[in-house]
Amino acid sequence: MKRSYFLIILLFGIISCQKKEPKNVWIQSRNKALTSENGFSYFSKNSIMDFNKLERYHFAIPKDSTKKFLVDYKKKTIIIDSKFEFDYKLFEKDSLEIYYPEQNLTEVFIPLSLEKKLNLEKKEIEGKLINKKFNSINGDINFEFSNKFHANGNSIYYDKVKTNRILKTKYLKNKETTGYWYLGEKEKNFFLVLNFDDNEEFVYHILKFNENQININGINTSGISNKIQELKTSL
Repeated sequence: MKRSYFLIILLFGIISCQKKEPKNVWIQSRNKALTSENGFSYFSKNSIMDFNKLERYHFAIPKDSTKKFLVDYKKKTIIIDSKFEFDYKLFEKDSLEIYYPEQNLTEVFIPLSLEKKLNLEKKEIEGKLINKKFNSINGDINFEFSNKFHANGNSIYYDKVKTNRILKTKYLKNKETTGYWYLGEKEKNFFLVLNFDDNEEFVYHILKFNENQININGINTSGISNKIQELKTSL
């Protein structure tokens, strides 16, 4: 009886330890300000942490700019380039925090689902978006996806690569704004990144896609961008 009780305790301990290990793929949702002098992170919002491949990157940078990292599960630290070590905290399966002491900065990550694979190529999706106008399903937001690169056409994360094409947005009768758009891909899952007015990037997971209608799920969205679930072409 004592042996069985011991085995139950041991099994529970093993399961508990497993829950404390970050797994699969996470996307940065925000920076958590600790003081009024909060620092700047080179990897800004929407950075990806892949704990399966131990890689960190951004949709807007080329694959050869991927950062490799290691995880020390006992110390609860992440080691980048074999020399930079940062503490992390895992809150069950809901969120992951990485702390950078020199910048007094905490990055917050949330799980990224990769369960909506599409039998399409990235260029194929881009081709069906370019030079077309789409409306949100309720008709209150209009988008025009241009093929022309934005004045800041280079990625803000990697200045040698052009990724940001012009996006024109109009909400109801408001003045049209100009931002940019680009497409991200991870294991045949595709993510539409929209920037309405050169400020914040919003990420949408593409659930279904054809040239006339797109079903999307907002991941990093806020305000008006939360409303967008479907886009339908106006052509």
